[in-house]
Amino acid sequence: MDYPPRVRALLDRTKADAGDSVLVRAKGERYEGTLMPHHGFSGEDILTIKLPNGYNVGIELGDVESVEVTAKHTPASVERKLPPPTASKPTVAVLGTGGTIASYVDYRTGAVHPAVTPRNSSSASRSCWTSATSAPASSTASTART
Repeated sequence: MDYPPRVRALLDRTKADAGDSVLVRAKGERYEGTLMPHHGFSGEDILTIKLPNGYNVGIELGDVESVEVTAKHTPASVERKLPPPTASKPTVAVLGTGGTIASYVDYRTGAVHPAVTPRNSSSASRSCWTSATSAPASSTASTART
């Protein structure tokens, strides 16, 4: 979704765009993070930054004192390949979702844990569950042979 006109004007002046690392000063506070694209649930005059802790903060344009691009976003070109099929094994689809709903952070240790551990799971499957839910806060889907 495109940025609303006032947000786009600010970003054009500062040469900032979605994915760039930015330092925003607003109401005497500093917000460092990644500039997020505008979405339909955001207000017309809101600038959204993803903080290093993974949370997003919306900053009202009227409060913004300055925006500084600290690093330009360079899209990664990642070639993803599935493993070759194995006739003797079934295809398994894995849907991973992350974020606040699927996990919680133990701020004393920095560890990410699943919000719910599957019932009747062995310690081995619990560690797989933890690894699966410890992914970045984005949704991914993949298919693999087991």
